[in-house]
Amino acid sequence: MIFCLRGGAEHRELKYSQFKFQEVQDPVDSSEMVMSVQYSEYGSKNRQGLVHQVHLDNKVIRHYANSALGERCFVRLLELYVSKLPELAKKRDIFYCKPKTNFRKDDIWFCNAPIGHNTLASKLKDMFVEAGLNAEGVQNHSLR
Repeated sequence: MIFCLRGGAEHRELKYSQFKFQEVQDPVDSSEMVMSVQYSEYGSKNRQGLVHQVHLDNKVIRHYANSALGERCFVRLLELYVSKLPELAKKRDIFYCKPKTNFRKDDIWFCNAPIGHNTLASKLKDMFVEAGLNAEGVQNHSLR
């Protein structure tokens, strides 16, 4: 994810409700509308909601769709992921759900249960290995 998360704990605490998809004015061409996703932080490793931080605004990050990227556009990929989550998981505010073992392409791809702690912790390293990249020293902190 490209939302400046610092590691495993912040990823595990990620909620579906932290994302808002909406069509907005294109920041490059104001005559066009473009799909965007807005991520709102609920606290972080450096800002855990202590008394002196209560009145600070949450970090808000917005990404804009880029049609030139086609299927590799981050906003489109995130829209696809969210569209494959079951409604109950969304109601329970789960973002990372356990994948189903069998599904059809036009079906729901995930279970109502959150992905396991250890599975999430090793996900980035597993992606590097599957892509044939050197995964030595790769940790979830590498996403920042």
